[in-house]
Amino acid sequence: MIKSYFFMALFPILEVFLFVNGVILLENAPVLGVLSVVGAGLAMSFSLHITYHYHVHFRRKSKVLDRLIDFGYSILTGLPFNFYYLLHTNHHVYDNEIEDFTTTIIRKDGKIRGKNIFMYAFFWFKSNRKPLEMMQLGIKEDYFSKERMQKSKIELLVILLFEIMLGVLNWKLLLLYFALVYFGWLFISLHNYGQHLPNKKGIDIGNSYYNKLYNFIFVNNGLHYEHHKFPVKKYWDLEEEKEKNLNNKLPHIVDGFRYLMSRR
Repeated sequence: MIKSYFFMALFPILEVFLFVNGVILLENAPVLGVLSVVGAGLAMSFSLHITYHYHVHFRRKSKVLDRLIDFGYSILTGLPFNFYYLLHTNHHVYDNEIEDFTTTIIRKDGKIRGKNIFMYAFFWFKSNRKPLEMMQLGIKEDYFSKERMQKSKIELLVILLFEIMLGVLNWKLLLLYFALVYFGWLFISLHNYGQHLPNKKGIDIGNSYYNKLYNFIFVNNGLHYEHHKFPVKKYWDLEEEKEKNLNNKLPHIVDGFRYLMSRR
C-alpha cells in the first residue's frame, strides 16, 4: 500500500517537474522546452487516470483538505475537478454506451460504430453536449448535484485567476500552460480509447492490460475492466478480481492504434 501511494504521488510531481523544466528550457532550448511540456502532458494523463481518479472514488475525511485538493487538481488539469467528477461518474453509469459523455462509439446510419481515434484524441475538446447541459443532465439523473455544479464554477474561477497570473508574469507561461492542458487531455483521450476499444459495439464495460511490471508501476491502472465491475474497491484490491478475458495487447494509451491497424 505504501508503494502504491508513492507512485500515486509521483505522477503529479513528475507532471509539475516536466512543466517547470519546459519553462526553464524555453528561452535557450525551445524545442527541448516544448518536448518537456509534452512529456508533462503525458504525465498528466497518468496523474488523472491514477491519482486524480482515486480522489473521485475515495475522498478525504477533512473537508478543508478535500476542497484544497479539488482546487489543486483543477489547476493541474485545466478543468474544474467537480466537472471531471461529473464526466467520470457518468462514465460509470453508462459504461461507454452512447449516453456516456466520453464514449468511444457513435451511432451512424442506424448502426453503432467506433469513433475515429484521431478525432477523438486530437479534438478532445469537441463535444455534442455543452458543459451546462451535461451538469443539468447529471443533476436530473441524480449522479451530480447543484452543490457540485457550484463547486465547479468556483474551480473554474480559480483556473481563470491562475491563467491571468501566468499571463501577467509572462505570456509564454500562459501558452505553455495551454499546451500542457491540450496535450494532457490528448493523452487522456488516447488512454480512455484504449480502455474502451469499440470492438464489440460498446457492450463491454472495459478492457484490461495485465502486464505485471506495468501494473506495479501504474498502481493496477491496467485493471480497468475490474475497476468498472468493482468501483468501490481500491486499486490494490483489484488484483484478486482479475478475469483475464479482455486483455489488451499493449498499454491502454497506445493500444487504440494497434486496434485501428487490426481493423484494416
